Amino acid sequence: MTALKRNGFVRVGLTLWLLLMGAVAFGTTDGPIVLVPPFENLSSVKRMVEYQVATGHDPDQPQRSFVVDRFSEGLRGFLEDILLSMGATMVERQRVDAILLETEFGRLSGLVDTEQAIELGKMLGATTIVMGTIQDVHESQRNFSGYGISSSINQLIGTVRIRLIDIASGQVVYSRMVEGSAMTHSSRAGTTQNEDAVFQVLRAALETLRTDEILRRHLLALE
Repeated sequence: MTALKRNGFVRVGLTLWLLLMGAVAFGTTDGPIVLVPPFENLSSVKRMVEYQVATGHDPDQPQRSFVVDRFSEGLRGFLEDILLSMGATMVERQRVDAILLETEFGRLSGLVDTEQAIELGKMLGATTIVMGTIQDVHESQRNFSGYGISSSINQLIGTVRIRLIDIASGQVVYSRMVEGSAMTHSSRAGTTQNEDAVFQVLRAALETLRTDEILRRHLLALE
């Protein structure tokens, strides 16, 4: 089967899937309709957890369990909250996840192909895609000594990249790297495994977007 014919079958199947499940959006009715795919996690810090997705087509198995990265999924929800506060309407996440898992568009570990994300966004009726990438999580240590006393301060730093894509043109209209940090109690640099601390610095990075007027203007311009 040729790639063109296979992609045609995928599009038809996905269209039928959308009609059956409904691509429900939530938020304001006047703002841009935004699709937020799962974050891509390029860092060395990952935490795999079980995630329930409603399939909607099997009455004997209304939900299926999948193993996903906690940070990829958790940050996605936090970013949606920020975009909602800016006046956006979000494509309902469980519906998107079910579609991703039932087609060859992507996985819950991150939809990293921009062209696929745009095609999926069009089928869902979205006007905008906001893609997130966890670039890095690392720990830096500063040592202090004096008066016969030695001490150290450990700082956990997380970096996230956010891109805003206009579905109509396929262009990236906004891109920014944001950083969050927090003090930790680890005694060895680079080995922090405290999940709450990692999540805290990544959320702190995204929180800087809440007052980003450039992001807000670009977002609202894509209604």
